[in-house]
Amino acid sequence: FAKRIHFEHIHVARIDQKIVSALHALPLTYQKEGKKYPTSYIVGAATYKEYRKRGIMSELLAAVEKSYTHPITLFPAVRPFYEANGYTTTSYMESYPLYACKYEEGVSQQALDLTRLSNIYDEATKTNGSLCRDAEAWSFLTDGYETVLVDGAYAFISENKAVEAMALDVPAAQRLLKVLQEKAIEKIQV
Repeated sequence: FAKRIHFEHIHVARIDQKIVSALHALPLTYQKEGKKYPTSYIVGAATYKEYRKRGIMSELLAAVEKSYTHPITLFPAVRPFYEANGYTTTSYMESYPLYACKYEEGVSQQALDLTRLSNIYDEATKTNGSLCRDAEAWSFLTDGYETVLVDGAYAFISENKAVEAMALDVPAAQRLLKVLQEKAIEKIQV
């Protein structure tokens, strides 16, 4: 966050000159089918407990929406709140257990390569779209998660589960699952 902060995109609500609610509309780029679009990504949205349930964050979100001409996105912690404020849920997190299966032999994990990770991510998400990730974003992710990379697929591992996985095709997914199985990963989240 310290590397990505843009103070001019921090929005606050005050009562009697005291900041009671704030959010950061982090400027990012969204990509879909080879085209890029500006967007803002809401992070750090918070209201002091004693000021909650007064509509302050709803007013702040509305003010932020009016101050930009491009779409705003977020990964909400409380979906009903954001949906009540006009946000649309476009994805859901699902978790699947990994079962012991037989996969081809000789699959091995490859050395970390940010360019290959980025190419897999961009190709796997080009039809449905995704936030663009630059070298700094990839570095943040690979520093924060154990990364598994195989030919055509990758996964980020946290607490014995794959919290992000991308594969370009079924054989790549099978290679990834083989390595995850060898690492005794219990679940995959998509």
